[in-house]
Amino acid sequence: MKSAIEIGLFCGTFNPIHNAHLLLAQFACEQFKLKKIYFVTSPRPPHRQDVQLSGEKRFELASQAVANNDLFESSPIELERSGPSYTVDTIKYFAKSNTVNLLIGADNIIHLPTWYQFEEIAKLAKLLVAPRHLNEDRAQKDIDVFTADELTVLSKTNYAVIDFPLIDISSSYIRQRIKEGRSVRYLVPEKVWQTIEREQYFK
Repeated sequence: MKSAIEIGLFCGTFNPIHNAHLLLAQFACEQFKLKKIYFVTSPRPPHRQDVQLSGEKRFELASQAVANNDLFESSPIELERSGPSYTVDTIKYFAKSNTVNLLIGADNIIHLPTWYQFEEIAKLAKLLVAPRHLNEDRAQKDIDVFTADELTVLSKTNYAVIDFPLIDISSSYIRQRIKEGRSVRYLVPEKVWQTIEREQYFK
């Protein structure tokens, strides 16, 4: 029987995927000795009005972004799932043969208790949290990184902080620049930029 390997799940709309996503994943791989990170493109969230590209197109961009890194793989599992798609189901799928680490941004912490079967998520996966600001003091305590409410949520989980310098790039910022007719080259991987330009995405 093969022993479980440490992997990461990075779930998101990736609308579009950008270089900060990739840098965060690379840092997590090195810090936590992950053998693979799966970039899981999420379906169109019912509460989000800003997702303009279809799941298939967002998955295509994510696949282009990770193609040259053997540590990364793009997964369409949530797009292929019938009915509602929940993070806990994705974790259960990968946990069958792997030890799962879930990459999240610090801004998501306070919302975790509202996620479907959050307690099950906390049992099945370790949370790897991307800080919201620069952590220049490597000995800095969590109380200096998170709010009291966030620490209350995190206390119910197994978590660690990714040693990652904040890169102030967001998908919404990229979409806004495109709408304004400005370049997003070097904010996204070259192949992603070429596809966005060729297909006129987010215009």
